[in-house]
Amino acid sequence: MEIGPFPSAVSPAAVQHLVTTQCGPLEHFRVFDSAGRPFYTVKAVPYFATMATRFLRLCATGALELRDGRASALKFRISPRLRRQDADHRWVQRAMDAQVVAAATALLGPHGFSSKLSEAMAAAAMSPDDMGQALSTAAEAGNTGEVTRLLEAGAPANWANWSGRTPLMTAAQNGRVESIQELLDRGADLEAKDANGYTALLWAAYCGRAEAVALLLDRGAYLEARSNNGYTALLWAAYSDSVETVALLLGRGADPEARSNDGYTALILAARTGKVEAIAMLLDRGADLEAKEKDGNTALLLAAWHGRAETVALLLDRGADPEAKSKDGYTALLWAARTGKVEAIAMLLDRGADLEAKDKDGYTALLLAALHGRAETMEMLLDRGADLEAKEKDGYTALLWAARTGKVEAIAMLLDRGADLEAKDKDGYTALLWAARHGRAEAVALLLDHGADPEAKKHDGKSALDLCSERVRDCLRVSPCYPALACKLLTRNPTIQRAPSAAFPK
Repeated sequence: MEIGPFPSAVSPAAVQHLVTTQCGPLEHFRVFDSAGRPFYTVKAVPYFATMATRFLRLCATGALELRDGRASALKFRISPRLRRQDADHRWVQRAMDAQVVAAATALLGPHGFSSKLSEAMAAAAMSPDDMGQALSTAAEAGNTGEVTRLLEAGAPANWANWSGRTPLMTAAQNGRVESIQELLDRGADLEAKDANGYTALLWAAYCGRAEAVALLLDRGAYLEARSNNGYTALLWAAYSDSVETVALLLGRGADPEARSNDGYTALILAARTGKVEAIAMLLDRGADLEAKEKDGNTALLLAAWHGRAETVALLLDRGADPEAKSKDGYTALLWAARTGKVEAIAMLLDRGADLEAKDKDGYTALLLAALHGRAETMEMLLDRGADLEAKEKDGYTALLWAARTGKVEAIAMLLDRGADLEAKDKDGYTALLWAARHGRAEAVALLLDHGADPEAKKHDGKSALDLCSERVRDCLRVSPCYPALACKLLTRNPTIQRAPSAAFPK
């Protein structure tokens, strides 16, 4: 007999029952592609029952997509997951690609499972594990009618998958309030935890499901439960940008000073994501403005790091210390300069941040901007009066870093501002020496054009040409720029021109 890809009920036994009831005993069936051409014949019961069972479990999660007319979303969710589960069954893959949407639509109908399918499922024996998986799938989809039917049929309300996730957690994660209510009414464990320590409440907070959070709290969920990393529901809500959930949890009495294992507070997490409404609420509830996480960063430091200018302004208005430092000595201005967040930099400087503050290695904002190639940031800092010749602990100036990293635009700007062309670091490198050392051809040309000394030497006596020539043999295969650099330097060095044989080692 020939049939299309006919999805199953929730267990192989139910599939066999449904197929034989509708079509009579089958020995083989053929699977058709989207053009109606048969491309595979397979023994019906063992293959069809097993593969189609998994298909339906995934299809059930798509009931809402079908109801909302989002068939393409359903195909996206189902087909790749079947590929991973059943990679050796190529015919299933192709059938899924060709006909999954039509098959799922016919099976599920506009409002969930068809009555015929429900009857077939009820007539077939299912193992507790099959029923638990089906219950979790129905809860994920918010198919409360199927949740009820399965629970009445004996599905274990507290079944858990390989990661310890129960149907209640799955429903909470997806904000399925009616399914949550039904599961709780029938004995689901409100405080069960998965392998990562998440309860249903933590999952709801993490996913920003405010309505589900409210329901779970109304049913007695522990407000200060923690996942394995020490996050409470409030911390997860702040992390996930859900202002509504943060407000709800604070209104229910959540501790605004709760800390994760890494020292994060809700305020620090909200500052990192830039949710000013959540930040204001937390501060109004007494959140510590200068609390620090494990690396010593305050809310202001992380807001500046991530370029949250509006958040920076709010925190400063509330009295945050603009000169607070992390364990590495970073101030808010240093973080903003490192990441090139010019709006945050302007905000901090307007509020009096120290332009020449240094981290533990002596880097100023200008040096960090040069190190990370932030030309726009460097220009802003220089316009505000940053010290052009500031040095970090190893003697690097902004020009030396720009030359070493080959940032030609930054080099040109620094030279136009009067940067010392022959400044040296602790090893005697000038900007030209660093550019030559790293094969920065454009930088070498620019520096020479501005009058850099081609015969300048490091403390060990090596010149720019030496740094190129000693690498020609070793680097030619992977970096052909060194011979070209050597030629540039030869044309600018009268001493070497008189003895060209000395340019390259034998």
